[in-house]
Amino acid sequence: MSADLQRVEKWAQVFKNPSELEKLLLQNTIKHIGPIHTDITNISSDVKSKNYNDMGQQVADLLVQELGPVP
Repeated sequence: MSADLQRVEKWAQVFKNPSELEKLLLQNTIKHIGPIHTDITNISSDVKSKNYNDMGQQVADLLVQELGPVP
């Protein structure tokens, strides 16, 4: 588990530099706008239907699209 934690900590380093985070989010939003829009729509539907498992998967997918995969 500590190896996974180290991977997530490395992935989250971008939050320590707001200007880099802003650039990354802008670039990735433009690059993945279609799938991001789909995920947001699916999240809304999942909340209405109380499909929280799928909602969590959609949120995770959205994070990967915006921040990149965990190394």
